[in-house]
Amino acid sequence: MKTISGMIMTLLLLTACTGCDNNEEAFSDPAFKACVEARLKDYSEFDEREYKIENEKDLEVIKLLACGSRGITSVKGIEKLLNIDDLRVNTNQIASVEPIRQLKKLEVLQIGDNKLEDIEPLSGATNLKTLQLAVNYIADIKPLKGLLKLETLGISENCITDFTQIEELKESIPDVEIGGATAEEQSPEKCQ
Repeated sequence: MKTISGMIMTLLLLTACTGCDNNEEAFSDPAFKACVEARLKDYSEFDEREYKIENEKDLEVIKLLACGSRGITSVKGIEKLLNIDDLRVNTNQIASVEPIRQLKKLEVLQIGDNKLEDIEPLSGATNLKTLQLAVNYIADIKPLKGLLKLETLGISENCITDFTQIEELKESIPDVEIGGATAEEQSPEKCQ
């Protein structure tokens, strides 16, 4: 009897923990989750093996993810894509880049035409070379001063009114090309 109850208890524990590390729940935005799943399907077809969002190791295959114009509000879960180096999420409704902070391999980020105000979390993405932030609600670009590998930065149609921070950025990263760095290319009225 003890053996049977022990087996039942073990089976219950195993069943209870089946979803303990469930990456499906890590992707809280359904549109973003669907984009990740579609990308895994692409890899599955190419590699002739099945990659699943539930398997943390499978997520490591993704290097490029393009999820533009999908109504995405959150990229929560992106931190699970440890090898991503190119993320394109233009024309969505994203308000926070916090999940991107830990993406150490990220070199290209296109996140223009979203709802960003605070870009401080991007200070942790130190391998960024191309950063597209146009058409957002950003007033402060000082957090980008530590991105020493940055080559191209797009900041047009944001809320920048203090242009000394652009000069400071150019001093920190002398070779960076900045698009949208003049008062005529900004839209501060949308932020009032």
